[in-house]
Amino acid sequence: MDVAYRNVEVTLEKPIICGHLVSVLEIVHMFSPIFELCKDTSVTPKINSRNAAKAIRKYGDSHLEPDDVLLLIDNTIFRSAKQGIFITEDRLFAYSEISGKYSIELSDIETIKIEIRSPLKVKIPGITVNGEYFISLPGMGEILEYQTESYPALLVLATFMVEAFGCKLTADERESKVATKSKRPAVGKEAARPTGEKWLPGGRKSD
Repeated sequence: MDVAYRNVEVTLEKPIICGHLVSVLEIVHMFSPIFELCKDTSVTPKINSRNAAKAIRKYGDSHLEPDDVLLLIDNTIFRSAKQGIFITEDRLFAYSEISGKYSIELSDIETIKIEIRSPLKVKIPGITVNGEYFISLPGMGEILEYQTESYPALLVLATFMVEAFGCKLTADERESKVATKSKRPAVGKEAARPTGEKWLPGGRKSD
């Protein structure tokens, strides 16, 4: 089903469980069952330490250790981890030949937008951060089969970012057509809830 998300503006405060703010690591663990279905994505503690080290050397900070990487998305065909993104507890790092090198504190991420861009006339899905940097994610155009439902990997990643970073997901009519099922993946404690409601990322139901 094709769903057009129009004028979506969703902001979430960071989740609170049992009186404490949920860490990025805890949210990664909540999403890990569905992230593990995505061929480009690995999450701690199952991230290959050599790949994490390669990503750090290519586009991370020199003081980081492989164990600091909580989520790694490898864009490369041969799994060299030299292009893609990785997330630590407090920072996002990204690199692609299209957009160059980029890093940002998670607390400084205010908006994200799902986009498809066409450098060299090749359509590439990705996410734009704060209206400035385009994170190229060519492998995230896949559809994930999870708990008898289908979910677009890119939309799952955007939902994770909104929940983990407390940022806003924005879209407009010109750039919002995404091939997607319109149901929200149940992760963590939500897995026990009834499914079948249409949704917008961040928990807003569609009309």
